[in-house]
Parts: sequence; structure tokens; C-alpha cells
Amino acid sequence: MIIFKKQYDNASERINEDIDDGLKALLETADKLVKRAQKGVMSERSPITLIEKVQINDTAKLVKKLIIDIDKDIKKGRSTDKNEDRLRTAVVALQTSIDNIL
Repeated sequence: MIIFKKQYDNASERINEDIDDGLKALLETADKLVKRAQKGVMSERSPITLIEKVQINDTAKLVKKLIIDIDKDIKKGRSTDKNEDRLRTAVVALQTSIDNIL
């Protein structure tokens, strides 16, 4: 899955625009979790395994892709319900991974 940094940065910047409060909160949470996942291990824990690293990176990429997709849907005036549900599930998975691994 290829994530273009510029697309993600543009989508992240538009989170503060005029959108539904619930969706806005979800997008902000997702963005914070992605930034936390990029920082890596910050505690006195043994090094993470390759499998754990891949799991966190894949989930973070999925969250980034869904943020970009929701941004595209908003720009085109389409419904974001489907991607919003997927993002909610991906955020829970990323939060769980961060809590248990990092």
C-alpha cells in the first residue's frame, strides 16, 4: 500500500475544516495515534519484534489511507459513512497495538 506523504499531510491539515464533530474527533484521534506509532518504543521495554513492527506499520498505513479516502469523499461531497466505520475499527486496532506493544 503506497501512501503519498503529501496527500496525507494535506488531508491531515484539513481536519480542522467545517465537518461533523464526531468525524472530526475521530480524524484527530487517528492522526494522533499515527504520530504516536511513528515515534516507536518510548519505554523501558525489550525491543519489539519484526512481526510487531510490521503489525503497527501496516495498521498505521491503513489509518493514513482511510484519512485520505475520507478527505477525498468530503471534497467530492460523497457520504463518508462506510470509510468512517472502517476508520473507527482501524483506530481501535491501532490503539490496541500501541497499548500492548509500545
